[in-house]
Amino acid sequence: MAKKGITRRELLDRWRGIEDDDDDDDDHDHNVTASDPPNRHRLRQLKEEWFSDAFNYLVYLPKDNHIWCSSWDLMGPLLETFYNYFKDERLDSPLKLLWKRISEEMRRCTQCICQHHQAQEMYGSQYELSSIGPLLDVLQSLDEERVTQHLKEMNSRLLRGEYDPVHDNPDVISVMFECQFPVFGGGPWAHDTDNQKALIRCSGLHSRSDFMVKDVRGVGQHEGQGGSVTYHNLLHEVLMFPILLDDQSLVAEFQIFIEAIDNSHELTLAGHQQYPGIYALLFLKRRRARSIGLRLAGNMGKLRLGKSSGME
Repeated sequence: MAKKGITRRELLDRWRGIEDDDDDDDDHDHNVTASDPPNRHRLRQLKEEWFSDAFNYLVYLPKDNHIWCSSWDLMGPLLETFYNYFKDERLDSPLKLLWKRISEEMRRCTQCICQHHQAQEMYGSQYELSSIGPLLDVLQSLDEERVTQHLKEMNSRLLRGEYDPVHDNPDVISVMFECQFPVFGGGPWAHDTDNQKALIRCSGLHSRSDFMVKDVRGVGQHEGQGGSVTYHNLLHEVLMFPILLDDQSLVAEFQIFIEAIDNSHELTLAGHQQYPGIYALLFLKRRRARSIGLRLAGNMGKLRLGKSSGME
C-alpha cells in the first residue's frame, strides 16, 4: 500500500514540485548545449516514486469514490504510465488493477467518462504529437477494447432477453448525458479550487440528459434525468467521442446495440447538446442504424435553426 499517512494533498504538492522542477530543467536546456544528467535522473526518480504512491492511493480509495470524479488531478498525470500497459504482462500489476477499476467506474458514471476523455484531449493539446502520440495510441486501444467488450456483454443480454431496466440502467445511460465540465487551463493538473472539485464530484447519475426515450411498449415517455432514463452510458460515450468508431469491431457491436435500444425505446434528442457521433451514424453499413442517425441529426438541425432564428 501507499506510505503510511499519505494524503491527496501531499501527492498534489509533490506533483506540483515535480512540474516546477521539470519546467526549470526545460528552461536550462534552452540556455546550455546539454542538459544536466544528474538532475534529469533525480527528476525521473521523483516521478517514479510519485507514480507508485499515487497508484496505491487511488487503488485503495473507497469504492464509492470514483477515481476520475474525485481525484482527476491525480489520475491525469498517471495516464503517462499507461505507455507501458501492453508491455506489462502481470495481471495483478498496479497498472492493470487501476485500469480495471476505472473501467468499471466508467460503466456506471458519465462524469468519469467525460473526465477520462477530457484528460486525453489535454495531452493531445499540451504536448507535441511526436512525443505523446504513442501514449494516445495505447489509450485509444484500451478504450476501444473496453467499450467493445461492454457492448458485447450488453448485446448478449439483449439477445437472451435478460436485460433488466432497473439493474442495467446505468450501463446504458452513459451515451446521452451532457458533459458539463470546465476545461482546466494553465498547468494541466495544477488547479484544485473548491468550486472545481464541486463541479466534478461524483454523486451518481445526476447530469442532465439531452435525449428523450419513448417506450414503444407503452410505458410512457421520459426525459433523461438521473435514474429515470432507461438507456444511456454506452450511447453517450460513443456518440460524444466518435473516435471510438474507428474500430470496426466496436462499430459492428454498436450498430446492433443502438438498433435494439431504439426498437424498445425510441431515441429522440430533446436538449441542445451536439453529439458529433450522430453524424457518423449516417455512414454505417446497416440501414436501420443510418435511419436512427438521420432522425437524431434532424433533431440537432432543428435545434440549431431555432437558436439562429431566435438571435436574429
